[in-house]
Amino acid sequence: FVLGEADWLDDKVKERLRSLTKVTKADEVLVSSGKFRSRQRNLDDCLEKLAALLTQAGQVPKARKATRPSRRSQARRMDEKRKQGEKKKSRQWKPDH
Repeated sequence: FVLGEADWLDDKVKERLRSLTKVTKADEVLVSSGKFRSRQRNLDDCLEKLAALLTQAGQVPKARKATRPSRRSQARRMDEKRKQGEKKKSRQWKPDH
């Protein structure tokens, strides 16, 4: 599938498709299949894979909202870090004076 010649595709869809699959230097998306013994069935399988890729690239990804950890989760994390540090400190070798 020559991605550069597909003028019916939006530029954003093309960029998402490039990020989903490997694209050759000639701007082609290569799809292969060896699932079946018949050449025609493998070709049909390739077309199904290409259709699935185009459908996936056509969906706009949901924007990620930046969130902050809650105070309770931060306190829990610090408690775990303190406990882990105490555990390691207790394993430390202390010379007898």
